[in-house]
Amino acid sequence: MRKTKLFILLALTACVTLLAACGSRENPPSAHYEAVLDTLVSAVKVHDTSSYLKCFTPEAREDYAASETYDPDLTEKLALSGEGKEYKLIYSTLEHSELDSSGIAKLKKDYAERYRKRIEIMKAYELKVEFSSGDKSTQKMLTVFYNGISWQIMGDVIESYF
Repeated sequence: MRKTKLFILLALTACVTLLAACGSRENPPSAHYEAVLDTLVSAVKVHDTSSYLKCFTPEAREDYAASETYDPDLTEKLALSGEGKEYKLIYSTLEHSELDSSGIAKLKKDYAERYRKRIEIMKAYELKVEFSSGDKSTQKMLTVFYNGISWQIMGDVIESYF
């Protein structure tokens, strides 16, 4: 009985200690900049166009939804298939560079001019990414940014990789 009480007391102490650390008023550390790319390729894999589009800014999504090329089943077309099987879309980050405060200020300014809205950017990276699926591959330059909540891709919705 005494061991049980001691165990419960230790467990409660550990929980209180962990919860106290979560009570910090500072922003939690941001996820790695590749998190948005993980989400992007996962959404293509499971044909989830809604999740795919959330990898981009709200205004880019709105522009895409209003375009003539809008496709509610976009991710099904992005998942290549052939010879009776479907290929995974995979990526590899070849190069990355963090933008400094002037680079972030330029992104904000360009975004405000294009969409007439301000955007919060805490961190941003320029990435050179190789996408491949089956025997096809391509390289793209992407700008990803952290807005205090999640990582997103800056720019138009990508409708095709190959």
